[in-house]
Amino acid sequence: MKKQQQLLSKDLLTQDQLDAVTRMYEYDHTLMVAKMGGGKTITTLTAIAELIEAGELERVLVIAPLKVCKTVWAQELLKWEHTRHLTVSICVGKEVWRRAALNENAQITVINFENLPWLFKTMQARCWWDGLVVDEISKLKNTGGTQFRALRPRLNDYKWRVGLTGTPVSEDWLGLFGQMLVVDGGKSLGTQKANYMNEYFYATDFQQYNWELKTGSAERIAKAIAGNVYVMPDYRDQLPPIRYETVELDMPDEVNSKYVEMAESMVLELHGSGEAEAPNAAVLVSKLQQIACGFVYDIAGEPLPISDYRINAAVDLILANPKTLVVYWYDFDFFRLKKALEAKNAPFVAIADGDAESVVNQWNTDAGVRALLLHPRSAGHGLNLAAGGCDILWFTPYWSLDLWEQTNARLWRRGQRHAVTVKTLAARGSIDSVIIDRVDKKAGFDSALHGHLARIKNPAD
Repeated sequence: MKKQQQLLSKDLLTQDQLDAVTRMYEYDHTLMVAKMGGGKTITTLTAIAELIEAGELERVLVIAPLKVCKTVWAQELLKWEHTRHLTVSICVGKEVWRRAALNENAQITVINFENLPWLFKTMQARCWWDGLVVDEISKLKNTGGTQFRALRPRLNDYKWRVGLTGTPVSEDWLGLFGQMLVVDGGKSLGTQKANYMNEYFYATDFQQYNWELKTGSAERIAKAIAGNVYVMPDYRDQLPPIRYETVELDMPDEVNSKYVEMAESMVLELHGSGEAEAPNAAVLVSKLQQIACGFVYDIAGEPLPISDYRINAAVDLILANPKTLVVYWYDFDFFRLKKALEAKNAPFVAIADGDAESVVNQWNTDAGVRALLLHPRSAGHGLNLAAGGCDILWFTPYWSLDLWEQTNARLWRRGQRHAVTVKTLAARGSIDSVIIDRVDKKAGFDSALHGHLARIKNPAD
């Protein structure tokens, strides 16, 4: 017989979480900013439970990334004594399943971003809910996207709106407009993005593709949105230590020669295999990183193997720890990592290979699992993996600070009992170090790339 899980008491919520509950209870519009792992989900569920109990709300629509829909909201609700009585339906998957979920008339309906056009256009869902929660609201920063355009006409249906995020301004201030429009309907930053841009930014090129903040605009924007933004105190000083380490690898001669050839000519010929080319700087960055990983995608998109030196180094590091969360970027690296781990008889699981909920559960409970292979775009948000281990290996560094912090927070979060170690593989003298510096906010993308290419062509400088 399966042992029943002991329910968590509301007394376990921190004072910071209770203060956030009070904020959401007392205000109709809130952009809730909290660091990853700060307990945003149970904090929001507690506010929803209290508002429904008080008769202030009847039903709430929760919009979230797909895997968060499947693995977080319903599961978190059932863990706690004060929220498990709430009814919830998960509106994802096949259309017949989604229609059935809507017909449940649950107090909380959870749906993924991709299904918003279906919900509001096909189903013409109007006034079905009086509360709205957008988990990872930064995904709606593109006001021209189909998901935002589907939701926007229905915003006034909800008298209570909450946006959840850890990084509202992860890349630039332009994306803040869409997030605030969802939360407060334009009260703080207006309803027209063109007006917002002209008020606080200036174009840096004739075509007006690129914009920079005007002097003093950051302070003005912060003042304008202050009344509708609530920042939960950073709890991370209460967590076990986290240590970052770059593991530098020397590229073998056959890898280094191909790397230099691609950097100098933006074309690489692999005799008897195929040809790869980089028509612009963005593609060149990707090709250089692929080569540093030991392969390259050719013109047709097929992977051309060059060397397994990096795969072998990763497997050695994985086998040196009881359990390791391995972060990859390219699909071919995923394939190679799986093959190498199978050759070593090292048990592993992967989010991409199965149901996310069962994979997460196996990682967190099965001591025999040596690795969890994870793509940051698939599992950067919401997944609690802290019970499964304390070691992270970034097989490939990536440009996004947001994805870096979100992914590391899968282990470095509340519930983690051990010091966390984050290791990043980097080919010495390659674009890897440029990317790592960029994530550390030491350089802009364009200047970093050109500086790297200049050093390759003029190593004496």
